[in-house]
Amino acid sequence: MAVPATAVPAAAAGVRTAASLGVRLPARPGVRLPAATAGPEVGIPAVCRCTPAVCRCGVRAVGLLPLRHGVLRALGRRVGALLLDYLLILPGWLLAFFGLVLATPSTGSRSRAASGGPSVGVVLALVGYALMLGLTIWNRYIRAGRTGQSWGKKVVGIRLVRESDLRPIGAGMASVRDIAHIVDGFFYQGYLWPLWDPKRQTFADRICSTVILAH
Repeated sequence: MAVPATAVPAAAAGVRTAASLGVRLPARPGVRLPAATAGPEVGIPAVCRCTPAVCRCGVRAVGLLPLRHGVLRALGRRVGALLLDYLLILPGWLLAFFGLVLATPSTGSRSRAASGGPSVGVVLALVGYALMLGLTIWNRYIRAGRTGQSWGKKVVGIRLVRESDLRPIGAGMASVRDIAHIVDGFFYQGYLWPLWDPKRQTFADRICSTVILAH
């Protein structure tokens, strides 16, 4: 049904818009949209419905990742985002590793002990672990929970949102989703599930009712 040209703008009506969600809405072949609903400022109602191919929000359809890039490429972007997130904590990991090497007894343990090597190594290891933990909490939980994008997801152009309304899931649910990835780890079946799942969800996505959108 066409929307009247005098319809109240989405922002004035307090409705979420594509621009506010940071989601680019691609036009679908064969679907003609009313003039009043075309363009980047399309209003997105509070509740959306996700089908196997798209998430429908009113008269527009927000493309899920596989819709635009194919299954294998979509999975590659998710893996790429995860690897970039791990790359972010690499300095902390190297610091912790170097500290453990210093703190580990060896043939030259006497001279190392005299120079304070073990104690310095313990301190470096603790600092490294703290750095990894802090960056993980900030990047994967706080940042991703508030915006839908960790640093890795932002680089590859994907966004994690709730399936029901396409909004960010919050820091608490982002941490729960990471814990739920334990289920995905059994024989890696959950990580491979997006290859044949209609909505390209892992088991963790299904548990937390989340989907990945192309940004």
